[in-house]
Parts: sequence; C-alpha cells; structure tokens
Amino acid sequence: SEVVSESTFADLKRRAFDAVVGRFGTAGLTQLLGIFKKVDDDNSGDLSFTEFVYACELYGLIDVLSEAELKSLFHTLDIDNSGGLDIAEFASMLREDIEGARKQLVRNAYNCLDVTGENSVSLEEIYDRFNASAHPDVLSNIRSERQVKSDMTTFFDISCMDDKMRGKVNFEQFLEYWATVSSMISDTEKFTTIITNVMNLKDLQAPPALVVAKKTAEGKG
Repeated sequence: SEVVSESTFADLKRRAFDAVVGRFGTAGLTQLLGIFKKVDDDNSGDLSFTEFVYACELYGLIDVLSEAELKSLFHTLDIDNSGGLDIAEFASMLREDIEGARKQLVRNAYNCLDVTGENSVSLEEIYDRFNASAHPDVLSNIRSERQVKSDMTTFFDISCMDDKMRGKVNFEQFLEYWATVSSMISDTEKFTTIITNVMNLKDLQAPPALVVAKKTAEGKG
C-alpha cells in the first residue's frame, strides 16, 4: 500500500508546507493552487497522480519531495481510492487547522466586515481596508505591499467556486486565507495584532446582536 503512517504523513506535510511558504510566504499556497488549476485540464477540481506530479514539478516541490514521497502523499489523501486528489482539500491539508481562540478571532474580524450578516463581503471593501504594510510577508521582506494585496485578491478569486459569487468573499474563504497566515505564526497574541492591523479593525466592532445570532447558529450547527 502507498498509504503512509501518521508520523510520516505529518513529516511530508510539514516539508511541503515549509517549501511552499519559504519561497513566497502566504502567497505560495495561492500560486500552488493556480498551478493546480492550470494543470486540471478538464476543470474537474481533481488531479490525477500524473497531473499532481507535473504540477509539483512546475512549482518546484519535486526538489523537496521525491516522486515516491509525492506518490505516498497522493495516495494517503486519496481516501476513497478514486485515483483523484481534490485541489481545495490538498491546499487545506498543507496548512495547520485553525481552531479555538484563533478561529473565533477570525470570525470576529469577519463579523466586523459582514455588517448585514449575509455571509458576504465585497472583495473591494476588503481590498480597500487591507493594510499590507502590517502583513507578515511584508514585515519579513518576502513580498512587497503591492504583491501582498495582489496575492490576496488572487487567492479569493481562485477560491471562489461559484461564478455568481465572484467579487464577494464568504467566511469560509476568509478563514482559509487567515488559516495560512496563522500557520506561519506561533504566537496567538502576535496573530491577533497582525489580523487587527492588516484589516484595520481597531475602531470596528461587530454588531452585538449579530454576534449573538451567529454564535447561536453555530451552536446549533
């Protein structure tokens, strides 16, 4: 069997993630997603093993993980043995899950923007509010402010699965973006400072009724 142990999988996952963010910061995952989508000729959202390896070669992951290791990673993630790897799930797998206080922090940030409670914020509003100078990729001199804002808009465009929602960002997309940033920051207090400064949320507060309503809805979900 090509499926590997949990510890081996964790090692492959970490090495792949480090390679992705090491070259382009949080934009690395967006660029990898872009390559995956270009290689996905039939636009199925799934990659065959051949397509997966080709995409990894284009990105440079083949320099970090051998083809045998990529094969193990692929088959471990192909849970239903369909011979296909879901692009979005692979991207989510690479980074650490965001839970607890950090997830609630991202929810609170989104609530401040989604004042109508419709789970929809215009990309234009996020772009206008986005303070790239406080972004970790800029602070680390990995990307310029212009590049970070462009990376952000590209991520939300690529992650939009419904053409009718193009130009809008829902909470799930917002969480995915900040989960990648969170994976690069070990200190929760620092993460709090970054999302607050990047999204210019210091003077914003989510409507109390909306917060209560959303917490109630989540509790029932």
